[in-house]
Amino acid sequence: VKWWTKAAEQGHMEAQYSLGECYHSGEGLEQNDKSAFEWFEKAAEKGLGAAELQTGRLYRDGAQGVEPDPVKAVQWLTKAAPYARNDDLLSLVKLYQTGPQSVRSRDQAQKYLDIYIKKASTAELQNEADRFWNGTGVRKNFNLGGALSLAAIQKGDRSQVCEFAMRLSQPNWIHFDPVTAYSILNQCALDKNATDEVKQAFTALENRMSAEQIQKAQEIDGEEALNNYLNSNQPSVK
Repeated sequence: VKWWTKAAEQGHMEAQYSLGECYHSGEGLEQNDKSAFEWFEKAAEKGLGAAELQTGRLYRDGAQGVEPDPVKAVQWLTKAAPYARNDDLLSLVKLYQTGPQSVRSRDQAQKYLDIYIKKASTAELQNEADRFWNGTGVRKNFNLGGALSLAAIQKGDRSQVCEFAMRLSQPNWIHFDPVTAYSILNQCALDKNATDEVKQAFTALENRMSAEQIQKAQEIDGEEALNNYLNSNQPSVK
């Protein structure tokens, strides 16, 4: 630590980052997020990717002695995106989608959503879809939850098709499609293991639809309707 401190004070970015990690973890030094942040930011300003990432996280989450700043969080996390974990990428999507007006960008939100989806497993996608749709530990975000649910199915996980159809039936998702949802739920409701939630969602959807919509939906098999939707739609928060 003594040598890192000396080198950090002389401007060596790797030493600055390492000293920041010592303060951040409390290993070799008394834990101090404010000091950690100061050294991380010095190294980040010199272009060290790992330091950019830690600086962005601290601006995003805040810490003792560090005020959250979503604008600066976007700045640093965007620079550090090539080194970011999946949760960092997803936080970038949220910041660009629903952060301060000065940083909002649907194009950027979509860019990092696409990157996140490529890296995430189907299990992770389904889990995050549930979290954002239901507001479990995060602010509810139907558009992001729906997009992640669609992504999981497009990557091959058909285990929650009926849940996806229930989401697709909800007008609070910008990409909702009642006709496709009806066709899929019609099939789901026939399953001997169909839950009451699925059956109730199907009935509620039917009660909201016009006779013309119902007729159109009943002419399409559930599997065909799903495949048509998957072939013509991509996960999107736009």
